[in-house]
Amino acid sequence: MMFPPKMCHPVHGFYRMAIAITQRTLGDWYFVGPDNGLFSYIYAEQAVHAAVVLTNPAYHLPQVSSTFHGRDIFAPVGAHLARGVSLHELGTPADPATLQRIDVGPPQRQGSHIDAHILHIDTFGNLISSIPLSIVPDLFTSPHVQLVFHPSGAVVDKRRRFFAEGSGDSQPFIFGDSSGYVGVGVQNGSAARVLGVGSGTPVTFVITES
Repeated sequence: MMFPPKMCHPVHGFYRMAIAITQRTLGDWYFVGPDNGLFSYIYAEQAVHAAVVLTNPAYHLPQVSSTFHGRDIFAPVGAHLARGVSLHELGTPADPATLQRIDVGPPQRQGSHIDAHILHIDTFGNLISSIPLSIVPDLFTSPHVQLVFHPSGAVVDKRRRFFAEGSGDSQPFIFGDSSGYVGVGVQNGSAARVLGVGSGTPVTFVITES
């Protein structure tokens, strides 16, 4: 096969295990998907109670393609789990310690500073950071807070409990996202577009009492 220079050559269909995991501490939740690091944030929250490789074809569609496991394996397995099928009926046990993980960079707090990053941008253009609201209970009670973006140095220091409190002037503000993380939004606009940042952008959250 020929690969001309200075060209992009996408590759798909690479091998990775299809897995299902459960975590009792999260309330008997099940997660079904590829073993490619997708569940790294889940692993960071709580230890995996049990995991299986989805090797039992009885719980897949009759015809499994090589490119659409979401339809052919993951969706049927999820439906069977919802009906009460035991996790261990779905395939062979896997050691949770061997599952693929990526470095999700948990927030680092040093005094009044928290070093973190932007996890993702939602469909509205809101920036969702990796800072759990649980570690900033004083988000709306501290006299001053600010989120500094790197390397641009852009600073957001306004706070809003609700989007309706926004001033409508395209000024970004800090809010508590429903996902449980600190977010940055713009009323009737896109914070990502206004600030010109994307997923993975490093940020520093600063809380001051004076």
